[in-house]
Amino acid sequence: MVQGLLRRADRARRLPEGRAESHLRARHEGDRLPDRRHPGHRPHPACAARARLRFRRGRDPAEPPEDRPGQARGHRGARGRRGVPAAHRVAGRRRTRRGGEGGAEPMTGRTHAGAAFFDVDETLIAVKSMFRFLRYHLAAIGSPPAAYSEVTDELRALVAAGASREEVMRAHYRVYAGQRAADLSATGREWFRHELGAGDLFLPAGLRAFREHDRRGDLTVLVSGSFAPCLDPLADRLGATAVLATRLETVDGVHTGELTTLMLGQDKADATRAFLREHAIAPADCSAYGDHASDLPMLLAVGHPVVVGEDPELVKHAAARGWRRLPGREGSPAAATTAEDGAGISPARPRAGWHR
Repeated sequence: MVQGLLRRADRARRLPEGRAESHLRARHEGDRLPDRRHPGHRPHPACAARARLRFRRGRDPAEPPEDRPGQARGHRGARGRRGVPAAHRVAGRRRTRRGGEGGAEPMTGRTHAGAAFFDVDETLIAVKSMFRFLRYHLAAIGSPPAAYSEVTDELRALVAAGASREEVMRAHYRVYAGQRAADLSATGREWFRHELGAGDLFLPAGLRAFREHDRRGDLTVLVSGSFAPCLDPLADRLGATAVLATRLETVDGVHTGELTTLMLGQDKADATRAFLREHAIAPADCSAYGDHASDLPMLLAVGHPVVVGEDPELVKHAAARGWRRLPGREGSPAAATTAEDGAGISPARPRAGWHR
């Protein structure tokens, strides 16, 4: 089963004859494929910036899905490099002016107090989104019931063979090779509705902290090794300002099985700092929330780190540095060892955060 998935991934990465050169050139230019409306066409930078603008409405997770005022969100950029924000959804309360290749730059004088960065799994929500979504996706495409266990067994085998966290993460996402991005996004919305319907998706302490930052006018940013199909519905529900996440390479709307951005460990800290530079926010004015030792670099990148749960390494840092602590998921500090929780993929504690 898994070998078949990987073979399909390999086939998906082989582009039709005549397009390989343009594809490689696009990757060299920053993982953006050239516009193919006619040969040599290059859109004006201002037009490209306008094309990236996308406004959506956010919702409080505890409220019914009616619109809330003041939650329009704007541009969604991507630069496709490790350690740089993978996706931005900037709130309407941020004032911008056009300029530069990104299409917008901060105006002098902020209208918000600071920013708050939230790890997602077991910080805001009580599940491991990558694995829960994978199980749901495999069922949705008609895979046999054993497919999920076969995939996670393959990941365990990679870890046992000494594969790095990055290699295991990339192997996980190759399962989606050949899948249309639009289909995965639709499945993500269905999956999120399913998780909401099951109840107890959100962790109360993390959710309260998120709401408090939102009330203060802080920018609220989700930072996760998970990817858009899992995170976009969550961000919409919360009304989050931005999402910094793992990003899958896509050609003509189809995932190739490769990544353009990987968001784990130090990558989270690099993305956090890049976001703060882009928005001209001082780290001292910011908070970050994480539940796992792999979140430590991100916590150290801001002035107000908050430890969620009982991870031994984070608890030690919190005690030594006087950091705030919040309760996490009951019965699961670093205790979860199932494949679905992800920690069980790794036999040794130092590798346990590869999926974060």
